[in-house]
Amino acid sequence: MVKKTVILWILVFQFIGYGLGKITAANTSGTWYAILNKSALTPPNTVFSVTWGFLYVILALVGHLLWLKPRNDNTKIILALYALQMLVNWLWTPIFFQLHWFKVGFYCICIMLIITFTMILLCINHFKIISVFLFPYLIWLLFAAYLNGVIVLKN
Repeated sequence: MVKKTVILWILVFQFIGYGLGKITAANTSGTWYAILNKSALTPPNTVFSVTWGFLYVILALVGHLLWLKPRNDNTKIILALYALQMLVNWLWTPIFFQLHWFKVGFYCICIMLIITFTMILLCINHFKIISVFLFPYLIWLLFAAYLNGVIVLKN
């Protein structure tokens, strides 16, 4: 039986993702996003919503697993990195879509990449499942950095 706490983590992350999706949708329906010079590899908006829905499930599972781990110095460091990474993740949407700070958004993604890669390295020996869960997220962040970087360079 699935613990109620993991369901709560997933629901909270999906709720946050839904709110961020609303911010994104409100700011992509206008002309500014449509006229941006973007990469030819930029997928349709539906790909982003489906991908982020999946990634937020993974990130919720990572948070839940970390929360359940006994607190030692290593776990505290990983948990702090996780919290920082999620904060930067959730700030990226208003930074990019509301403020139109493309370069700051790119730096945010770079910070997320560094933190996520560090977390994978710190977890690989003791919390292997967390490293496995974070890998698709790392790949997506690399793609997101590319897409955001193209917007910075072309606009």
